[in-house]
Amino acid sequence: MQAGRKPIGARERGCLQRQRRGRLCSRPPTATGGSGGDPGNAPDLASLAALVHGAAASWTANRLCAAFNRLGKLCSPADEHAGAGDSQRTELLHRTLDTLADAYLPLLPGLDDAKWCIIPLWACAKAGYWGGELAAALLQQLGLDAGTLLYKATGQDHANFWWSVSTAPEEARAAGLTEEMLRISADCLLRMAMGPVDIEPQLCSHVLLGCARLGYTDPALLHALAAAAGQAASRMDEQSLANTLYALAVLECKDSAYGPSLRRLTMEVQQRLQRQPYVFTPPSLSITLYALALLQPKDGHQWDTVLAQLASAAGHAAGRMGEQGLSNTIYALEVLRCKGPAYAHALQQLTAEVQQRLQRQPDTLTPQGMSNILYALVLLQPEHSLQWDVVVMQLAAECKRRDFAGFSAQGLANSAWALAKLGYRDQDWLAAAVETAVRPDIMQALTAHGFSSLWYALVLVRHRPTVAFLESTSAASGMLRTEADAQSCTNLLWSLATLGVPHEPRLVDVLVERLGVLLAHKGEMKEQNLANSLWALAVMGPSVLFCHRRSVEGMLREVVRLRKEAEAAAVVEDSGAQL
Repeated sequence: MQAGRKPIGARERGCLQRQRRGRLCSRPPTATGGSGGDPGNAPDLASLAALVHGAAASWTANRLCAAFNRLGKLCSPADEHAGAGDSQRTELLHRTLDTLADAYLPLLPGLDDAKWCIIPLWACAKAGYWGGELAAALLQQLGLDAGTLLYKATGQDHANFWWSVSTAPEEARAAGLTEEMLRISADCLLRMAMGPVDIEPQLCSHVLLGCARLGYTDPALLHALAAAAGQAASRMDEQSLANTLYALAVLECKDSAYGPSLRRLTMEVQQRLQRQPYVFTPPSLSITLYALALLQPKDGHQWDTVLAQLASAAGHAAGRMGEQGLSNTIYALEVLRCKGPAYAHALQQLTAEVQQRLQRQPDTLTPQGMSNILYALVLLQPEHSLQWDVVVMQLAAECKRRDFAGFSAQGLANSAWALAKLGYRDQDWLAAAVETAVRPDIMQALTAHGFSSLWYALVLVRHRPTVAFLESTSAASGMLRTEADAQSCTNLLWSLATLGVPHEPRLVDVLVERLGVLLAHKGEMKEQNLANSLWALAVMGPSVLFCHRRSVEGMLREVVRLRKEAEAAAVVEDSGAQL
């Protein structure tokens, strides 16, 4: 419960119960009581807070709602994420909402328009205020009488409803939001989309973003909103454009039905960048690039032009990006294979910014951000320079300084693999990574690919693993038996053999058994996988080869089959070339 908040009392519960029996007033209370200035025109948060704390108890619902609306508008972007803003400002926001809630809850059951619930809910979302009773009461009011209020809501109301509930933590939604409420709102939006008036651009962006956050994937609603967004692209602001693309990407709206809308949206991005290269804010740049990374466009030159423009703008904005935006931008450029000369300068600017932040405020970079950056640097591999090497060394030093604290299992494995691939050979950082990997929480979360990446890093750095790490890998045999792919099995066998680790019979048995299962599925095993696996078993000694002779024979037969196929294909190709 929010500090200083009172629980809903008997009066409020009685009002809610009467409301559930269908008692709705035709309009909000309009008593002329209330002193002080107009909260809707308060110039800043301190002024609004002073008005609220001095007189809110005597205000009408109109004035209280105006105060909620003004408070939402006065929130900074950081306030939208609870705990992310200044602690004193957040405390003032929440104390002000406490006071407004005390005055508003008794009036709530008599209000018969959706806006009386949605405007305060939007203010809660903007301020990250979910700990008290207010949000739950607002949602419960909207859901009364089979969602009567939602059916009467305006398009802007629906947009703010989706945006607000999608930012709420799960426990806050569970207190009042139902699937039926989302369905009712979706039905209303569909009717609007099919009506004679165009849906407002911001409505499309807010609702699609809400769908993405909530995992709401009704095809009819998504198609209608995507089509409306495409038509309204030229009227969207840059943040709405970015959020719409991001939402469609997260919702995996990639099939041909979405093609026209996606083309219109990305063409609008391109045209704005052509007219004014730096019109997009740093957050909207990183969001747009990340969205395109998820969408994986394949329209050739048009996309290349858009990406080059976005990368250039992102490089220019690197110093003004947040940590998450900076790491997401570098990661997106890697996914989109932006590694040619057109991207060299942007990558230099972005990595230079990473270097400067590591020097000034290394703690601002999150483990996930560092992991994403390292992984991206490996796959981008621009022309090596001293600056690039320095960034890698700084990231490695920071990982070691933290002893990989806070890294997820996947982040740990990716970071170790990336540092080894980037040529960082210091033994201490890898020792720290291995020590972290054997922690029970990390070990249980490691996937087959994660184990493979860690062992591969050990080989590249020539770091002999601890007994604990070998035993932990062996203990994961059950997972490896069912989940490891051909590359993971091969890498593990190859790593064990290369490092000369005394082979653990149970682990080797599981890996060879899994390879046999994959071998039965044509196309699962590549010739290189087979060659490396056979080499590893041979290095482990005659006894291992003999123990797994049937599997070895099967792999040899598959090598012969693949070789014959390759030779036959080469003959056909040569014959065709001579005709």
